[in-house]
Amino acid sequence: MFQSLIGNTALTCIIVIHVLGLLILTGEIVYVLTQQSSRQQLNVLFVIFNIAIWILAYSCELMAANVDMAMVAVRFEVIGQCIALINLYIFVRDFCQIKQPDWVLVVFAAIATIVLALAFTWDLHGLYYTSASFVPGHTFSNLIVEHGPAYWLFVLWIIATFVMDIVFCIMAFKRDWNKKEKRKRLSLILAIVITMLMGSVLTFFNVCRGYEASALGALISVILMGVLFIRHNFFDAIVMAKTRAMYNAPTAFIITDEYGELEYKNEMADKLIAISDKNISDFVDWALNNETISIGNHIYTVETAEIVSKGEYYGQAVSLRDSTDEFNYTEKLENEVAERTSEIKNVQRAAIIGLAQIFEARDGLTGKHIQNTSSYVELLAKELKEQGLFEEELTDSYIETITDVAPLHDVGKMAIPESILKKPAKLTPEEFDVIKTHSKIGADLIETNFRSMESDNYVDIAKDIALYHHERWDGSGYPNGLTEGEIPLSAQIMAIADTYDALVSIRVYKPRFSKEQAKAIMLEESGSHFNPVLVEAFFNALEKVQ
Repeated sequence: MFQSLIGNTALTCIIVIHVLGLLILTGEIVYVLTQQSSRQQLNVLFVIFNIAIWILAYSCELMAANVDMAMVAVRFEVIGQCIALINLYIFVRDFCQIKQPDWVLVVFAAIATIVLALAFTWDLHGLYYTSASFVPGHTFSNLIVEHGPAYWLFVLWIIATFVMDIVFCIMAFKRDWNKKEKRKRLSLILAIVITMLMGSVLTFFNVCRGYEASALGALISVILMGVLFIRHNFFDAIVMAKTRAMYNAPTAFIITDEYGELEYKNEMADKLIAISDKNISDFVDWALNNETISIGNHIYTVETAEIVSKGEYYGQAVSLRDSTDEFNYTEKLENEVAERTSEIKNVQRAAIIGLAQIFEARDGLTGKHIQNTSSYVELLAKELKEQGLFEEELTDSYIETITDVAPLHDVGKMAIPESILKKPAKLTPEEFDVIKTHSKIGADLIETNFRSMESDNYVDIAKDIALYHHERWDGSGYPNGLTEGEIPLSAQIMAIADTYDALVSIRVYKPRFSKEQAKAIMLEESGSHFNPVLVEAFFNALEKVQ
């Protein structure tokens, strides 16, 4: 009778502990449900809820009046234990940021499913329990069972899950040891795993004389989870991230953890990832490395913000805002400005051509000289480029510019008296000295009148042509007596175009020469007046078009 009294008292105390534990679990479930939705929250809920099923079912087994009631309770114990442990495994793995092949989880889940099936149907095959009997009078459970091979498979499965959990924690400790807050959380998670493991060990070796200490170990572990959630603000990083991302917001939000792994994405982010045809990892990298990205027919502005709590980095929040209208407006404005600028430049350059023609008329020439020299400049420049000469200078832009500014080569002649310009006889030395000033005057006019209208490159090339197109290869030219490579390429090209057109045209001081005569004269002066390479290229080009 005394032994029965002790047994009843012990059982009553255990049931009271279980009831108190279930009340604590209920409180924790309510607390977790109030947190922002996340994958971790879901795992935690499954762990706590199934431990509650496990403890409730074990309490029913302890109070069962016969073997059938006890075996029904045992079946629910196995359900709660299996689901709780596999979700604890997922929870620890995700918290520790350990990557594993998908097949590992599939294997664990498959074994758990087999165990559950065999436990539920044990009486049909005897693989989980070989026998079960009910013997009243024991201190705790009155159910006496003999274990089959499936039960020991379950034991090995439990050991494997705990070993994996501990390995995950150790790996995370090694990686994050210098992070104080993370280290505290890992210590609690490791304590949770070890507490459940110790309870299972005590049960396997029947240390508690019939009481399954694994249930009590699970209960203590869940209480430790509560400490983790409340004291160490486990859901803080998730809360901070979720406040930045409303699921139905028109802006796409993506949250990554401190290791760059996806923590959260809203509905718009899901849509953009699907449209982009990228996996989530590539999409996040793409967004982080660009200020704007184009998806479909839309342009999105990317903004990022670090998630930091108590001085520790927890990840990044990435937002993608649809900026299509803004970009379309900007692009339209830029196109309009470019179009207007082009129109203004066309007007300016038409004015330049008209001005040059006026100057040429004062010199007794027609507008043909301007057209011809521009054509010859373009022809020679393109021939040189085709031959692979002067590759660094002869870009398409350069060729376009020297062709455009060629009409200004003699703009300085506007300051020369007409009596000198139109003199049919040979100029005196004094008159020739006056003529020679036109190159310097032309360069100054271009600097004064065109610097504010055109690009620096345009003005510089125009000045070089006006100033140096009368320099000679042997240094006997004017105004500075430059030799060979000292003469800008643009001026060398202009000198050949200007001289050739002058030779084949009528001047007040000379008749027109035939093309053959002009070629002979220029070949004779190749190496003295002109760069021989350019002379050869010029006549090669002429042969192609004539």
